[in-house]
Amino acid sequence: MRKLDYVNATNDEYKFGDTSAVLTYTAYDDDTKVAMTGKTLQFKVKDDTSYVASAPGQLNSDGTVSLKTADIKDLTPGTYFVELWISVDDTTAIYPSKGFVSFTVNESTQTVTNKYSFLTLTELINNFNKAVADVKTGPKGADGKDGATPEIDKATKHWMINGTDTGYVAEGSAGTPGKDGANGADGAPGKDGVSPTITINSVKTLDAGQSATVTNSGDNTNIKLDFGIPRGNQGPQGIQGATGSTALSLKLGTVTTGDTGSVTNVGTDSAQVWNVVLPKAKDGVDATVAIGKVTAGTTASVTNSGTATNAILDFTLPQPDMSKYMLAADADKNLALKVDKSTLSSYYTAAQVDSMIANKADVSALATYASKSALDALTERVKKLETPTTSK
Repeated sequence: MRKLDYVNATNDEYKFGDTSAVLTYTAYDDDTKVAMTGKTLQFKVKDDTSYVASAPGQLNSDGTVSLKTADIKDLTPGTYFVELWISVDDTTAIYPSKGFVSFTVNESTQTVTNKYSFLTLTELINNFNKAVADVKTGPKGADGKDGATPEIDKATKHWMINGTDTGYVAEGSAGTPGKDGANGADGAPGKDGVSPTITINSVKTLDAGQSATVTNSGDNTNIKLDFGIPRGNQGPQGIQGATGSTALSLKLGTVTTGDTGSVTNVGTDSAQVWNVVLPKAKDGVDATVAIGKVTAGTTASVTNSGTATNAILDFTLPQPDMSKYMLAADADKNLALKVDKSTLSSYYTAAQVDSMIANKADVSALATYASKSALDALTERVKKLETPTTSK
């Protein structure tokens, strides 16, 4: 809400004819002081019934605005109501938003007691016409001179004739504001808009010193943003860092078992040797193993039909092919039918027969005289001739 307050509320009165008095005000928007530099400031003044005067506002260095009584010297004693109009370009703000700020012009020794009643131009003309009608017709007089054209004084709004203030206000009081007009019919619904999609299409690095860029490689409904970001300038060389500590070396020392696991460094901070103690495992449970079923099958297998600690092993053994084997009884029977080696003692061996043939005759020399079958028959005859009938 706009407000207009006196800087000093006790200075809201002055005497008629005092042109040195100053009424000072501060304008606020809510509780914020209004900045008025560079704006047109105008005070508008009214009495109980109508607008009576206007005067320029004087902006002070502290941001307040003053109304000089010299600019409203024609106001007669009475109570008046003031507004401050602040304009910039085609916009005007009026302070205060509600009501007015009042000031009083008190009577002085120079107060005029015979006040003129204010007449509008229409009332003035009507009164003049009535007065003319009441005058009896006399002899025709000489033509009068053209009358001066009346003008309205911008400051007092009085009728002025040949520069003389008639004291008559040229403007009537403000009329009652007209009633608000009826609301117009709703317009036709607009077409549904298209919600655009926005995606980052690419981001590339530009050379140092170039300006950053953003371009749309899509369209108004499918926006694809391509960013160009300049590379930063190379920074200065950093300062030399402090000398680092000696590199850590680590060796494994002893590894033992115990109730609690631990790692102990028996070396130094830079050359560590770790002795490790591994926690002992819990004692296991002794298992029992027994042979269960043994059956014949095509594939060998072993399954546990018991538990992990009480195993019962069931075996499946493949049946061998016995078709190529002879029963022991049949083997003994067949061996009983064979000739006893001891009865062959009176016969030559094959090696002995070959040796004797080689020493008695060259059988290959007969190949040109007889066929193979004849040679074989001859060889058999030679064997018979040279073979003794008794053993050596």
